[in-house]
Order: sequence, then C-alpha cells, then structure tokens
Amino acid sequence: MENLHESENKLEKDEHKEKKNKLEKVKKKLKSGSKKAANGARKAVTHVKDWDRRVLLIVVSIVVLIVFALGISGFGVYKFGWDNKFANGLMSAIPYPAAMVDGKIITYHDWKFETDAGVMFNQKRFGEADVLEIQAGVLDKLTQEIILRKIAKGFDVKVTEEDLQEKINGLADQQEGPEKLEQEIKDLFGWDLNVFSERIIYPIVLEEKLRSEISGSEKAQAAVEKEAKMVLKLVNSGDKSFEDLAIEFSDDPGSGEQGGDLGWFPKGVMVQEFEDVAFAMEVGTVSDLVKTQFGYHIIKVEEKKEFDEAEEGMEEMVHARHILISPTSFDEYMAEYMDEAKIWKFVDLD
Repeated sequence: MENLHESENKLEKDEHKEKKNKLEKVKKKLKSGSKKAANGARKAVTHVKDWDRRVLLIVVSIVVLIVFALGISGFGVYKFGWDNKFANGLMSAIPYPAAMVDGKIITYHDWKFETDAGVMFNQKRFGEADVLEIQAGVLDKLTQEIILRKIAKGFDVKVTEEDLQEKINGLADQQEGPEKLEQEIKDLFGWDLNVFSERIIYPIVLEEKLRSEISGSEKAQAAVEKEAKMVLKLVNSGDKSFEDLAIEFSDDPGSGEQGGDLGWFPKGVMVQEFEDVAFAMEVGTVSDLVKTQFGYHIIKVEEKKEFDEAEEGMEEMVHARHILISPTSFDEYMAEYMDEAKIWKFVDLD
C-alpha cells in the first residue's frame, strides 16, 4: 500500500516537472518572439526613416533647382532682357515685379506687355521706336495708374461699363464705326478691344472723372473754405504781417512770392466779385473772404486813386494785395501723392 502511495506521489512530481518544463519552453519562445518582433519593428522604423530622408532630400533638391532656375531666369530677364517663349511664359506665370508702388506690385509681365504694344504702335505709326523711352514711359503710366486708383478710392470715384462704352463709342465715331476701330487697335497695338479698353480707355476715363470731381466736389470746396477761414483768422490776429502770410499761404503763383502785391489796377481787370469788394474798401482795411472762380481771396487795399485824382485819361484805380486760397487741383493731388509714394523700380532702364 505504501509502495502504491509512493508511486502516485512520484507520478505527480514527474507530471508537475514536465508541466513546468513545458511552461519554461513556452516562455522562452514568447520571449524570443518578442525580441524578433521588436527587432522587426525597429528595422521597419529605420526603413521608413531612411525612406523619409530620401524623399525629403529629393523634395529639397527639386525646390533648390526650381529656385535656382527662377533666380537665373529672373536675372537673365532683368539684366539682359531675355525675350523668348520660356522667359515670357515664366514672367506670365510668376508675378516678378517691375516696380512696387506703396506695396502694390507692377508685374514685369504687365510692364513688358504694354511696352511691346507701345513699341509696335510707334513702329507702325512713325516708322521707328525708342525702346528705352517707351519702357520708361510705360512704367510711369502704370505707376500713375496705381496713384489714380488710390485717389479715386478717397473720392469714391468709380468707372462704370457705361463710362467705358461711351468713350469707345466716341472713338468708333471718329474711326467710321466699331469694326474699323477694332481693326485699327489690332493693327497698331496687337490687342483686341477688351484689352485696349482695360489698359488705355479705363485710366483715361478715371482721370477725367477725378478731375471733374476734385475741382467741383463739396468735399474739396469745404476743405478750401476751412483753410481760407484759418488764414483770415491769422491775418486779423496781427501776429504776422499780411505780406508774410501771403508768401506762406497764397496759391497765386504771380503775386504770392511778392507778398500778395497786385500793383495798381483799374476797373474791368479783375473778376467782378473781386473788383466790387476791392473798389468799395477803405485804404488799409482787410476784407472778409471773397469767393470767385479761383477760390477764396483775402484782400487788403494799400492805396486808392479816386476818379478826380487819377492821371488824365485814367479811371479810378486801386493798389491792393491779396491772399488766394484755391482748391487743390487734380495735378496738385497727383504731384503730392507721387512725392509721398514709396516707389521701387526693379527693371534696368539705362
């Protein structure tokens, strides 16, 4: 009986040992598999990283080549005036600047497009073309158009399709009809009517509307009246002489630098509004604001010759000074904006 019990115990121990050995083998296999998986994963990651590096290197190389090609092409166009299909296509696709005006780009393509048309026009019309002069003229034109649009925005002036069509109709009448006009444009510029309207008619009409608005707008009149009242206040304060204030503020190019001196004049020389006030004033007095077609005048009468004091054959005369405050003209606006504009030119016009 004891032997049977011992045999059973021995059998259980053997079975337990065998199970333990199997478990150890399983653990070793799992551990080995984990290492292989980890190694595989590391190899895969390394492979991916290597691939990413190769892709990145390829991408960077392509970008460098493109930048290099664009740089060389741009240098060739700017410096040597390359003019071929590749260069022209590149300039059309990429906004290389010919100039920059207050942050607005004038593209090389636009500049060259209008320059080529200008050269063609001059060759067809006059038999020759000064290319450098045309290049400079076109760049000035495009620069002024940016300034025009800026001024127009301030005065809320816009060009409508009706405005453009009215101008085109006028040109068509001069050319014996629209078909003749379109053919003339094509022959002289190489453009169709839409391009001509956009690049030539539009800026012309915009300038015409601006000139009209600036000279007669309520905004312009209010501004000049405000300035005139300010100058009159300075005159009446007596802090500065009338002559000094005329030199400083008068918009009359003839008398301003002379302290506003108009010299002697009889009736019938000055505009009616000015004359009526000047001949009615006492010597040494200063007028209120006198409005004429030229703006606002401040008049000071220096001397008078009454009719019985005037020289034989002469009428009554007045010696006066004035300070003229006139509305800012379109040309003055343009000159002021051009002076203040930040303009960078990138093309070689020498």
